[in-house]
Amino acid sequence: LICTGATSRAVMGMVMCALRPARADGVSVHVGRPRPATAALGIGLAAALGFALLPLWAALVVIGISAVFAAAVARLAQVKIGGQTGDVLGAVQQISEIAGLLAISALL
Repeated sequence: LICTGATSRAVMGMVMCALRPARADGVSVHVGRPRPATAALGIGLAAALGFALLPLWAALVVIGISAVFAAAVARLAQVKIGGQTGDVLGAVQQISEIAGLLAISALL
C-alpha cells in the first residue's frame, strides 16, 4: 500500500513536469511545473521506498505499471485538452495507484 501510494504520487510529478497546463488561467498555471530533476527525485524516492518494502521484482512491476498508466492518461490529456489540469493530475494518481494495487495483488 505504501509503495503504490508513493509511486502514484511520484508519477503525478512527472506528468506535471512533462505537460504544460491546458489553460492559461487555470490553477495549474499558478502552481508551476517542477524541474525534471525534482520530478526524477520523486521517482527515485518512491523507487527506494518500494525496494525497501517489497521484493525487487515486485517493486519494479509496481513502478512500471504505474508509469505505463500515467503515460496513457498523460497522452490522452495531451490529445484531448492539450495539456494537464489538476483533474488530470488527480486522475493520473488514482489510475496509477489502482493499476499498481491490482498488479501487486495479482503477483503476491
